[in-house]
Amino acid sequence: MRDIYARHRPRCRYAQPDFKDTKGRPARTIFGCGCPIYARVEIRDSVTKDVLFQYNGSLKGITAREAAEELVNTWFVKYLSGETPAAHTQEAAVTIEDAIKRYLAEKRSALPPPKPVTLSDSVISFRKTKKVAAVEPISDSIRKISDVITPLAAFMAGKGVTYLKDVKTEHLNQF
Repeated sequence: MRDIYARHRPRCRYAQPDFKDTKGRPARTIFGCGCPIYARVEIRDSVTKDVLFQYNGSLKGITAREAAEELVNTWFVKYLSGETPAAHTQEAAVTIEDAIKRYLAEKRSALPPPKPVTLSDSVISFRKTKKVAAVEPISDSIRKISDVITPLAAFMAGKGVTYLKDVKTEHLNQF
């Protein structure tokens, strides 16, 4: 959730009771007057739906909408990339292997369930006699993504990079 709005000071023209915007916008969505900007932000993990970060208050010293949006976008990038959260929820940064597993799980959950495979009687009897384990069906797109991304963990380990936040563009270009 992301909500950026202005709280206009009493002397601001947008705070006057007789103010009517020509476009019909509420006064809280009009910026550029120098009034303080506030934000209500909640960042959730896309897989587990856990709250990673919450903020509800003034963006102290920020009076331009672009600066407020840039700050909020920085928060989203920071927390969704796995950097260390604020002190009240100190946890280890996300490793590359965990990030790959999380990404593949997110992709699997986004796909529709595969069509059930019907097995002939001969295949069922073969599995019983040979004790062959059933293979979980996986979509071609997930398999392709997994085939490309999984070797990234070993490559980064060879470079001495463990955490996702330490991955640089140069590493990905070499990979």
